[in-house]
Formats: sequence, C-alpha cells, structure tokens
Amino acid sequence: MRNHPAPGAKMPAGGTEFAPEPITCDRCDDPATRSWEGDGQDLDLCEDCHDALGRWLNR
Repeated sequence: MRNHPAPGAKMPAGGTEFAPEPITCDRCDDPATRSWEGDGQDLDLCEDCHDALGRWLNR
C-alpha cells in the first residue's frame, strides 16, 4: 500500500516563526511549504517537489 501526500499538510514557505531556522525542501533546498509523512519517513517539500512526489506515487 502506498501512502500519498496529504493535501492539507501546508505551512508558510520556510516553516513557522517558531522554527529555529528556515525549513527547506529535502529534495531541492527551496523553502518548504508542505510536509509529508509515510512509510517511516518525514519529508519537508516545496510545492513543485510535493506535486512531483504525488505524480510519482500515483503512476
């Protein structure tokens, strides 16, 4: 069974004011706007990488 990115898991670009440092995309280092948890991994992703992951999981 595949875990798909949760559509509602959004954050302001780079995280929140409570983050000790900006949160960047785990794939491309742009400011992260999405988080995804599945298969024992937590990922912080930008919109483009989040969309690419969704397409990859749905193929």
